[in-house]
Amino acid sequence: MVHYVPEQIYIDAAVADRPLARRVRTRFPAVPCAVVEDPKTLLDRPGPERDPLTAGKRRLLVTRHKGRFVKPFPWSEGCLGYNYYVVNLATNCHYECTYCILQSYLNNPMMVLYANTDDLLAEVRARLAERPGQFHRMGTGELADSLALDDVTGYSLELVPFFAEQPDAVLEFKTKSAAVENLRGLKHRGRVIVSWSLNSEDMVRREEHKTASLEERLRAAAACQSWGYKVGFHFDPLIGYDGWEAGYEAAVRRLFEVVDARRVVWVSLGALRFPVPQKDIIRQRFPGSGLLQGELLPARDGKLHYFKPLRVAMYRKLRQWVRAYGGETVPLYLCMEAPDVWAKAFGWTPRCSDEVTRLLDLRINPPPGQGAVYV
Repeated sequence: MVHYVPEQIYIDAAVADRPLARRVRTRFPAVPCAVVEDPKTLLDRPGPERDPLTAGKRRLLVTRHKGRFVKPFPWSEGCLGYNYYVVNLATNCHYECTYCILQSYLNNPMMVLYANTDDLLAEVRARLAERPGQFHRMGTGELADSLALDDVTGYSLELVPFFAEQPDAVLEFKTKSAAVENLRGLKHRGRVIVSWSLNSEDMVRREEHKTASLEERLRAAAACQSWGYKVGFHFDPLIGYDGWEAGYEAAVRRLFEVVDARRVVWVSLGALRFPVPQKDIIRQRFPGSGLLQGELLPARDGKLHYFKPLRVAMYRKLRQWVRAYGGETVPLYLCMEAPDVWAKAFGWTPRCSDEVTRLLDLRINPPPGQGAVYV
């Protein structure tokens, strides 16, 4: 795993006295740092580099988020989803996953951290107060890895104790890192889930550059379990390549050798997909990637997907291996797939997205006297 070190730091004058700004300066005392009055001029400034995406990751901006922190997850039309809210405390990621959708989604040239966490917590409080008794699942990790910079930001030190006090909400950290040390010793009361995006060892090495190795991720998950956290895993994206069956079976087997399957809250499966224009970005930025060797077809969501029979075959195999090595009670669900794919892959399909929501909610918030529900 490669730890992040910027080449240039910019701090918005409006947040210069905030704890996050002080942490960043302390963490990187030798890195040039400038206080700027208007960070928008930095974000709008085109870079001269041939690869502005890579160059932008070397510049770090600490600023204030002026919009909403919490938004509904953007499910694709026709897919079974569930009630889930994304929490965005940062934008961009220093990892270099060849398939990362941020390459075609973000239009700013740098890493951005938001210092006004008090506004985020106030927004979450207000949302929960408006809907008393309604259970909320929220997660970071949409626009940045949840924990890759946690040694810099310390976000978890604020978020975990806050969610520990919320009876109607849980927070999920999604990561490809092994940066979990801040989570040790925090009182989470079971209201925080730590989950990992997993892939085969071959794909981690070839397509997920700078991330933690598969073994590092699993060891971090085992540590979190020892601290009482619920953990989850996302085999997403599954990538078709020569030898994928052996690679993914080995990954699933190793997963359940390292972690306690009885304390895995869920495992999700999703196949490789990305926006059509991203094909050229991958070709330019990662000429050695094998992603584009597979047959990817455009779908109505504007993304390239594997042919449906291949996706179904991969889901069936992963389900078989999870059951073989993890047992019958490990909950499985599909991400960004239509009901017919659920039926072909799992032999059943939820009636609607609300049913998926109910089943996942019951996994982490069962009624008094009722055990966990298995999907």
